[in-house]
Amino acid sequence: MVRQRHWCLGETSKMAIRKCPYCHHPFDTEKTEAMPFCSLHCKMADLNGWFSEAYSIPVDIEKELEKQGLESTSEELGGETEEGR
Repeated sequence: MVRQRHWCLGETSKMAIRKCPYCHHPFDTEKTEAMPFCSLHCKMADLNGWFSEAYSIPVDIEKELEKQGLESTSEELGGETEEGR
């Protein structure tokens, strides 16, 4: 936090300074409309990274397929499992 004098009241106010997750430049959180990014440019560039699959969330494929297989089996039984019979 940085203390800054308020321009009209002459009072000090707290101003939150953060670093942009895309470009890593510091910015004032009260002056941006693209939170948590410093600008609309950084926000859209980050979104493009997700759309172009430059970013991804790691997933264990074998566990996910096993989980989906168990879900489809329980759906075929009408939501009942072997213990529920």
